[in-house]
Amino acid sequence: MPESPSMISVKHLRHLNAIIQHGTIHGAAEALHITQPALTRSLHTLESSLDIQLFERAKTGMTPTAFCLQIAENCQRILLDIDDLQRAAGIYRNLEGGELHLAVGRAIKEVVVREALPDFIEQHPSIATNISEGMPDELIYRLKQREVDMLIAGLGSYRDIEGISTQPLKTVKLSLLVKTDHPLAAKKTIELPDLANYPLVAPTVLTPSNPLFETLMSLNTNNQPIPSVMCNDYTALKHIVLRSESWMIATEYHFTDEIAQGELHQLDIQLPALNIDMGVIELKGRPRSPAAQAFISILEDNLD
Repeated sequence: MPESPSMISVKHLRHLNAIIQHGTIHGAAEALHITQPALTRSLHTLESSLDIQLFERAKTGMTPTAFCLQIAENCQRILLDIDDLQRAAGIYRNLEGGELHLAVGRAIKEVVVREALPDFIEQHPSIATNISEGMPDELIYRLKQREVDMLIAGLGSYRDIEGISTQPLKTVKLSLLVKTDHPLAAKKTIELPDLANYPLVAPTVLTPSNPLFETLMSLNTNNQPIPSVMCNDYTALKHIVLRSESWMIATEYHFTDEIAQGELHQLDIQLPALNIDMGVIELKGRPRSPAAQAFISILEDNLD
């Protein structure tokens, strides 16, 4: 039986969203795993139901009309709400427990994955686990798009963001590290202005909401980039520090062996901003899956 032309289904909205994202019927059909004629018929049905044209057709692709762009955000929000509804039902039936999509902040990645991840896999081998990392803006976008279940990161870069909730886990101490023959290594007490003469290397960018940002900016009299090198590979950062007069910010978990063996030197400086309030960041009101709760419990045990 043919569809009623007055009926708009979730399928139509998913098809519309795919065409907007991919810009062509061919690309959208491939992403949706349907045929191009089927997608064309679906779009025609939607346009007939709304009695308005949604795309300008051309050989180069599909260009959304002004009305299409106007409703695109609402369409995507409806689809996300439906996904949340289906996910909540899955959690209630305990069908969501076998999958975990987690994102971590670069500065504390090692803290999360070094001990907690192996313990989690050992205790829950049947849970399919995906862990990724990224910059704060990127991670928040992925969280709001429901691409990840939760973020575990330093809370300083995620304050005052609408629509999220946070659960503090632990305050993690940061260390300032240099090579053992660095000019600052010989000083018994380091003052903040001493740091201004040497470049900083770090695993991530510091956002204005981060407590350390204002402190470092006050030292930046030469208007140099902060950090001067940003790289999420701590091994690479260590080699940069060992071969230059840079200083590095790292958590107390990262280089305990290198410090103990005298390869790296920990500067003696007292600075309240040299702490990360590590925590869980989730969408406000979105139920936590059993897999996510299990990972958080194991992480808490490791941190304790």
